[in-house]
Amino acid sequence: MKIPAFITVRTGSTRLPKKCLLPFGEGNVLEHVIRRAIHFGFDPIVCTTTLPEDDIIEEIAQKEPCNYYRGSVDISERYKGVCLEFDIDSFYAIDADDLFFNLCESQPHKYIGDWKDTAEGYKDCPHIRLTLDYPEDYWMLCTVLRILGHYATGDEIVNLFQCNPHLHKVNWFRQQDYKENQEQKLKEIN
Repeated sequence: MKIPAFITVRTGSTRLPKKCLLPFGEGNVLEHVIRRAIHFGFDPIVCTTTLPEDDIIEEIAQKEPCNYYRGSVDISERYKGVCLEFDIDSFYAIDADDLFFNLCESQPHKYIGDWKDTAEGYKDCPHIRLTLDYPEDYWMLCTVLRILGHYATGDEIVNLFQCNPHLHKVNWFRQQDYKENQEQKLKEIN
């Protein structure tokens, strides 16, 4: 039995609006993440919100085809809902912002009423920023795609950055912006 991979996605990004719909290879960002999950042997379930702006995400999931779940804007509530609806107690979490997700360094989550993100990224090369939040990130991700293709492994990606030691400078400076943005969100919540 394949382990479910919950792909969390919505179109409401403020830093890079509708980033999941940006062109990426033979499709868009979300299609790439779905196909990558399938390629690596996971059973993807697209998890989005019930907001009308996310209807397009449901359409993409149906077209691929893969299962999908629509629920709360709150990601914890969405995970809870999809676990209950599909009777799932163990899953991988994939953020659609992480186009070259590296699940070999992540452990499946156990659903016990809450979830915790345990993905550690690329340990051997800590300056790799392969998440999609800013235009510079998109450029970086498209570069990795052009060089290594849709199904690049973690080792291939690390090797690319080790052989091109200045490549990370394209978007690494955005890491501080991202951290400050996350800290501001936490302050607003508390």
